[in-house]
Amino acid sequence: MRENGFDFGSELGKMRTRIGLTQAILASLVGVSEVTIRNWESGTSKPKAERLKKLIEVLLQRDAFTSGKEREEVKSLWAHVRRPLMKSGLKIL
Repeated sequence: MRENGFDFGSELGKMRTRIGLTQAILASLVGVSEVTIRNWESGTSKPKAERLKKLIEVLLQRDAFTSGKEREEVKSLWAHVRRPLMKSGLKIL
């Protein structure tokens, strides 16, 4: 699902492949199923706050973000997952 030119699932897939991980390996590192990663990448679902935090930790540890733009890219991931929750009245931060 693309919002303001940003597609969470597509960006996640690009970062995952950039660091050479399969969906299965990323799933294991984040503590979710491979189907969950597939759903995130396809836009079928988005991670909840706790899983997004773990996903970002894994991606940071593996240098998946663009050097020098880590903070900006992390904020972008977080914002695009958090926005639908905020619209529904659920505040997580």
